[in-house]
Amino acid sequence: MTTALVRIKEDKQLVGIFTYQTDSVGELFNLVDQCTSPYVCEYIEINYGGFYWFDKVDAIKGLSEMTDKEIEEGDIYNNATPCEYLRNTMDGAENMWEDIDRET
Repeated sequence: MTTALVRIKEDKQLVGIFTYQTDSVGELFNLVDQCTSPYVCEYIEINYGGFYWFDKVDAIKGLSEMTDKEIEEGDIYNNATPCEYLRNTMDGAENMWEDIDRET
């Protein structure tokens, strides 16, 4: 499995983190196509890292005590912050981002 960060080319806004079969960027294309146009996106493969919700730690720790309705109505999944490694990857690897190719 391969994991990649995907962002919009023009404004560099993060679209998401996707996992797909190794050497199958066409599969990544299909995954991204479910949420936005892959033609306007680029990706970079990552080996490790993660996101956290710094201001939501208490809400996440208490997640098991929340009802499904409270979870759906809440915003505990908003404002995710990348770990330092991913932030450095997103900000400092400009020449390593690639277009998402449908045919690969």
